[in-house]
Amino acid sequence: MLQINNQSYNVRVFGNHFVLLENAETNQSNQHIGEAILKADLPFISEVIATEVEICLKLKGTFRKEYLESIAEIESVRNEKSDTYVIPVNFDQSLDWDLVELACSIDKQEYIQNLLKLEFDIAMFGFLPGFIYMNGLPQTMHVPRKSNPEIGVQANSLAIGEKYLGFYSLPSPGGWNVIGKSPIRLMQTDKLPPIMVPASAKFRLKSISNTEYNLLLDQDLNIIEYNGLA
Repeated sequence: MLQINNQSYNVRVFGNHFVLLENAETNQSNQHIGEAILKADLPFISEVIATEVEICLKLKGTFRKEYLESIAEIESVRNEKSDTYVIPVNFDQSLDWDLVELACSIDKQEYIQNLLKLEFDIAMFGFLPGFIYMNGLPQTMHVPRKSNPEIGVQANSLAIGEKYLGFYSLPSPGGWNVIGKSPIRLMQTDKLPPIMVPASAKFRLKSISNTEYNLLLDQDLNIIEYNGLA
């Protein structure tokens, strides 16, 4: 068992080149720990991949036990008073409201009103660069993924997949239920990590009209600029 910032992890080593840290405390997020390991820039780690329940570390060489001691000394960058970022969304630019209404037995407008009352945090990043899994949907608003995925989901689409709210920063095939589109960017492709907000970030949604969407699109803003944090 490894303790990182008072959070417990089971350690598994694969092929002497990968270390898997399995979160032993299922009620706590991994993202701030993964971000801390990445920012520590430890010389023996080449890649950090954090999911909701695990952190995978790719090593530059062969595993050594003292590596765990270095990891255990890392202090989390988690900020309990983290910023809340507003994401403007046009809910008319959507594909799948019929599926959402059927799954939740609720009409579009009521679902949107409930959605706007919620606050979301980051569960994990992936399955492609710039994709954000967000926690915060109550069970009554969960929507199953599609049995037949779409060939192309547009960039900056907002979608529901089971218990998660998801943001597609890049165009991609996808089986999530698209409910709207944002005119702002959450990703910068020329930097690592590509997501501009910290793992401790929280999100709220703001409904905007087609006119507001087009005006913001013309301004070509990212999430930092839109929230006045640049």
